[in-house]
Amino acid sequence: MMVHTGLPRMPARVLATLLTSDRLELSAADLVTRVRVSPASVSKAIAYLEQLELVRRVSEPGRREHYRLDDDAWYRSCRREADVCTAWATSAREGADLLAGSPAAARLAAMGDYFDHVGRDLADSAERWRHVFAAR
Repeated sequence: MMVHTGLPRMPARVLATLLTSDRLELSAADLVTRVRVSPASVSKAIAYLEQLELVRRVSEPGRREHYRLDDDAWYRSCRREADVCTAWATSAREGADLLAGSPAAARLAAMGDYFDHVGRDLADSAERWRHVFAAR
């Protein structure tokens, strides 16, 4: 499902491993063993998942780095996507201003409106969920 909805194969495998583990945190060595891939593959997958704010690196003195999927990972990831929508909206509107009066400007303005609307909805939805989750 993860790959079919756009997550690259290796990050999907690492994420699925973290999601289904009984342990809260796994080391890179644990992930290499469980996923049966090279350390470099795990490293790249972790970097990708960190960028999406789905996985967090946990470092403690005298201990290997471990990786975890926090309870608020989905919230953080959704907030990140809302910020991405805001960036798309801003860029589209800047393009519309540069091309004022042209058909391209109208398309870019519509694109900006769309991403502004979707970004606000995502952010609002994430905040509503956070309040509901915090009340549990």
